[in-house]
Amino acid sequence: MKSNRFLVATAISCVGILSGFDVGTWNYIYIMESFTRYFSTSSSNGEISSYLTLSSVIGAIIGYVIVLILGDKIGRQRTMFIGSCIFIIGSIVKCISPRNYLIFISGYFINELALGCLAVITPIFIAEIAPHKTRGRYIFYYFILAFLGNVLGNITGSILSHYEKIGRFAPNSNLGWKLAIIIEIIMAIIVTIIVFFIPKSPRWLCANKKDEQAVEVISKLHNSTALDSEVQEEFNSIKDEAAFNRSSSFGGLFSSLVGRRTFIVILMCVFQEIIGVNEVYYVLAQMKDEIGFKDIIYKLLIYVSTFLGLMIGIFFIDKVGRKLSLVIGSCLMMIILFITFIFAVKHDESSQNVILAILGCFLYAICYHFSWCYIPVIYATEVFPYRVRVKGVALSFILGAIFSCVISLISNTLVINFGTKILLVYGGICLVVTIISKLFFIESKNIKLEDMDNEFSRK
Repeated sequence: MKSNRFLVATAISCVGILSGFDVGTWNYIYIMESFTRYFSTSSSNGEISSYLTLSSVIGAIIGYVIVLILGDKIGRQRTMFIGSCIFIIGSIVKCISPRNYLIFISGYFINELALGCLAVITPIFIAEIAPHKTRGRYIFYYFILAFLGNVLGNITGSILSHYEKIGRFAPNSNLGWKLAIIIEIIMAIIVTIIVFFIPKSPRWLCANKKDEQAVEVISKLHNSTALDSEVQEEFNSIKDEAAFNRSSSFGGLFSSLVGRRTFIVILMCVFQEIIGVNEVYYVLAQMKDEIGFKDIIYKLLIYVSTFLGLMIGIFFIDKVGRKLSLVIGSCLMMIILFITFIFAVKHDESSQNVILAILGCFLYAICYHFSWCYIPVIYATEVFPYRVRVKGVALSFILGAIFSCVISLISNTLVINFGTKILLVYGGICLVVTIISKLFFIESKNIKLEDMDNEFSRK
């Protein structure tokens, strides 16, 4: 009998389209002539860009904190529904904003708050309904839909921007940038409706003593009846853990039983940001300008490398495992960075060296996307016991945002000071990351969520 888990997980993953589409369209809205005219701004206005970046970071972090409050109290499904509704409100504020840029930024802030909330709760929800043997793959589908949403957003923004440039819209019309937001609102409404009909997490139901509803949801996920042996086995396992893990304070993350997992997740957050992805893309952008690389080809290669990384990740995550995928990823990134440096340092000798260096950067991007880009999130959603799962994942996102801001502030300075030698620096960091990951990380593939405590206590 075919399970309904994949269908439900795909429905949950549709939320990823919103985040991807929002980022993709904004790349074009910001520089549209109608947008800059409407708000009397310049597309090169650094102050406005700073405000947007600040509102994005603060909004996302507040969204992460909201999940800490709502994730366990009202459940995964309701938190997702509220997050989707907040996203719609933010998009409407942006669309109807008068000629006041601060109001538009307020709408953008609301959007980012909603996306921060959804970014935390969505992979948790998927992890709690997915089969343990394919749990990593199920969460990867969410990231794929986010990627596809980004592609769709870029295509939409590109078409609308092109139409505006060739005069398809009426003179002095604001239809170009507003139409992009209207499409975003329509998509958000559709996603919100889908989320409304998604069943609640059986683990949350058991933790809140709603056993009958939990059995009903598990039965639907298995496409079976409440008397089915697999349904009863899963229900009893979840119920036993729920009885022991009903609630815990934030300090539970640092208890003797969970502390090691928290430390590993924090290490992953740090490593995810310090292995040089921002700097490699910076060097890549410089080199592609040297040989006149067309922007359309550059963007296409970025998409291809991301997509290939995602596809490899889906294949690796449940077969090779989380730990080995991270080790392989950082090891390959180290080798690629060292080889890329050889060609980058001789870039002025021939265009062939530049092309090989660019190819190395794209190979690095593929390795990053099948390993360190997404697996830390997947790992965090599955290793924590129910009582601190939301807290642990939210903490990982908050720390990730903080580390990302720090790296962003110093990355340009590092590249300017080190030049192409920055590739050697991050190659060395990847070596250290590979060793630490191999020695200290613990595998979580093919382990039921309720069995994580036993698995980690044995290591």
